[in-house]
Amino acid sequence: MTTLFRLKGSGLAESTLKHVSWHLSFLARYCDLDNPTEVAGFLANMKGANSYKDTFVKSYSAYVQLNGLCWKKPTYRWERKIPKIPTTEALNKIISRASKKYAVIFRLLMETGVMPHELANVSLRDIDLERRVLCVQGFKGHASRTFKIKGETLARTSGFYSLALITRGISEESKRRN
Repeated sequence: MTTLFRLKGSGLAESTLKHVSWHLSFLARYCDLDNPTEVAGFLANMKGANSYKDTFVKSYSAYVQLNGLCWKKPTYRWERKIPKIPTTEALNKIISRASKKYAVIFRLLMETGVMPHELANVSLRDIDLERRVLCVQGFKGHASRTFKIKGETLARTSGFYSLALITRGISEESKRRN
């Protein structure tokens, strides 16, 4: 617990702290956290993708650093998988069957390629209906970007107020999940 309080004091986000806490609790069930050799052995034999193991290494590294321990941090090479990109027809089928609110959300995600969290953080001042422009604040290493919104998407929102309610709804839902 004191490790998490100290991590919080270093400015980590709540969601990051939640993941670190879960990783450390998981490791503590199977090995002694104060024994880096035992933890490294457990991680080496753990079933799962290297990217999964690497998240545990990052969390445990924070624990090691804050508790003055020494360990040779193992490196796990991430396997890059080719993403499965849905066809335009499949996306349009989903959009046509969605409610009005989610149809606009899905269409904006499809047109812009932004992450859902980026769209969730859009506020009214980020939307310029006259110029048909949407400004998106970058997240997780993405740069902030500006997108031209298609007329069809704007027509679906039935005005500025409707789009404001939609973006506010996204923000409230994402906050509830975190």
